[in-house]
Amino acid sequence: MKKHKIAACILAFATLLSITACGGEVDMSSTGVTTNNTNTSTPTATPVPEKSLYEQGLDMIAMMDEMIRSDFYRDTMSPSYEIEELASNLALGDYTSPEAVYELSVPEFATLLALLDEDMTGLETLSPKLQAQLNDKNTSAFITRLNAMEGATAIAASSIFMANKLFVNHELTDNTIYLYTFEKGHSIAIIYIVGENNAVNASGYFLMDENISTTSAIELQSALKDAELILTVKELEID
Repeated sequence: MKKHKIAACILAFATLLSITACGGEVDMSSTGVTTNNTNTSTPTATPVPEKSLYEQGLDMIAMMDEMIRSDFYRDTMSPSYEIEELASNLALGDYTSPEAVYELSVPEFATLLALLDEDMTGLETLSPKLQAQLNDKNTSAFITRLNAMEGATAIAASSIFMANKLFVNHELTDNTIYLYTFEKGHSIAIIYIVGENNAVNASGYFLMDENISTTSAIELQSALKDAELILTVKELEID
């Protein structure tokens, strides 16, 4: 029963934060084609290199960095002293260049239920589209749950300083998470959700817990396991 409540809470938190996932930036350059609007009647197509997921994440981190350093944004969006205090702590970090980047592979919801030894008979009654929605919410829920361990104020702050971006990527086939760590500052998780026609909906969150070990993929996976989060961790090579 306890495990069932854990799975339910994960999805509930993900649903709450997914409300804010609309209205994000749309990167049309990722389509790989630009239109040269000249006076000629026939537009010409110029190939544009597609940004990698790593590069898309850096763009979002730059936006999040601006959020926490903007007095106007903080005054407008921070409803309490406690959130403002957390924002000031986030702003102490240096997010210009990540120290390491980890890819977190998230199990599908059916796999998660099996690992938690939950009854999956009800899952079979759901349509494929609804099962896909559960998988999307399940991916977002892992980061939500980490921040939930720090309390309601941490959840609110991570939502206020969250960034969104919609772009096209022809290589990504499964939902995934990139975790960017920094020598000074909080880690940042970028969640990539695969949509139709190679569209990717990305959301970026600060991890409010500074004590999660990110010195290696093995230690990070161990820390996540201690938090009852079942993820596969792989360190990415970055320039």
